[in-house]
Amino acid sequence: MTEVTVTVPDGVYAGQEFTLEYEGTQLSVICPDGCGPGDAINLSIDLPPGGAAARSVNVVVPDGCFPGMEFTVEFEGTAFNIAVPDGVGPGMELTVEVPAAEAPPAAMEVTDEMVDEAFRRAKSRMVSGKPDVDILRWCLVLYCQNSGDMPAIFAAMGDDPAEALNKPTYCDTPEKFAANYVLGYFKVRTGAAAAPATAVMTFTNEMYQEAFKKAQSRMASGKPDGDLLRWCLTAYCSHGGDIARVFAAMADDPAEALKKPTYCDTPEKFAANYVLGYFKVRK
Repeated sequence: MTEVTVTVPDGVYAGQEFTLEYEGTQLSVICPDGCGPGDAINLSIDLPPGGAAARSVNVVVPDGCFPGMEFTVEFEGTAFNIAVPDGVGPGMELTVEVPAAEAPPAAMEVTDEMVDEAFRRAKSRMVSGKPDVDILRWCLVLYCQNSGDMPAIFAAMGDDPAEALNKPTYCDTPEKFAANYVLGYFKVRTGAAAAPATAVMTFTNEMYQEAFKKAQSRMASGKPDGDLLRWCLTAYCSHGGDIARVFAAMADDPAEALKKPTYCDTPEKFAANYVLGYFKVRK
């Protein structure tokens, strides 16, 4: 509902109906009891979905535009194309309607079925272990909140969408997007790129093997998630062991991790403990 104040026209008294226009919308109003010509009355009105009706604006046909050709008009942040009608040419004025702004798409809802399907897709491509359900759900939430808009999703993740946008088949469903993100197919993590540079460490297979061994030795059964281990090590090394920046790159809160420095003093120890959930700081 929108609150507006209007003036009762001349010749209209209590109980009589009159018509007014508000932002392109025609409204019929009954003059309230005790009111008459010149009185101000407050109304609550419903506007059409997506905003008010289209408005008119005068524009001048640009040079070089003749009947049948199109040119672009921008008015109050809305850009739209219009065709030059017959009998009109450069320098002449036209009255055109500005389309009403479209309502933003409604956010999608994350369901357990989405999580299960994304988990199944990711697990079917893993050599061993299981996908990280926390990361899967995080991916799905961001995908749905941004209605599948890839630049917006990757911006929310702190990533560069450029490479992902070159792989549209990896992104056409929320389940496919989440599964492929967890498996590292996009490889576009940028983390806290604006932060001061830190010396980058070199990721090695020896690091990965040591982290895997540390994690497996503390597991009751099964094997550590190799993809998650590699992701943790990559984040750790690319930020030179700066835990605050590492966790920011992983979209986590470093507060709890920083209370446990002995869990983070080597890349292997950090990755092993992260995979085992010792930090418990996933948002």
